[in-house]
Amino acid sequence: HARARDASVMRADAIALSEGSQHSRQPCRLAATVTLSCMAKAILPSVTPLIAAGWLAAVIPERQAEAARLLEIFTTETGFQPQVWPGGIAGFGRYAYRYDSGREGISLATGFAPRKADISIYIMPGYADHATILARLGRHRIGKACLYLRRLDDADTFVLRELIRAGLAELGAKWAVLPA
Repeated sequence: HARARDASVMRADAIALSEGSQHSRQPCRLAATVTLSCMAKAILPSVTPLIAAGWLAAVIPERQAEAARLLEIFTTETGFQPQVWPGGIAGFGRYAYRYDSGREGISLATGFAPRKADISIYIMPGYADHATILARLGRHRIGKACLYLRRLDDADTFVLRELIRAGLAELGAKWAVLPA
């Protein structure tokens, strides 16, 4: 009975989300992207409005000034208000995806996380089509959808702004990007 009740609650949340509700549920797993293969509709992960002072206070002290600068950069370039995503990620915008395989979910459109070792920048389409921008960025490392900066001063912030805009444009060409 508990499984049936949980499934009906999840279905009700998915229906509310598809009808434009701001209702959210705790994600199935702690990650910036929530994957749900058992449902017809994706559930919005647990995101909350980012209150700069409170969020920055939770950032390690040596990253607080960089995080404050990145909040300004991302807010300006995206036009979206930041939201706290699972894992303490400052996310800007969201998109729902569904692959041909049936895998679907909701993810932040772009964002960052100030970590102890590096600052993680999330450009969700990845970086394959942005080699010319990355060549001008400055010192960095890349993963599939993450860009790692040891320090924000290692990067040209004008180029970082260009990369954020280019990533959102690429993402918006494939999926609808909405405010979180």
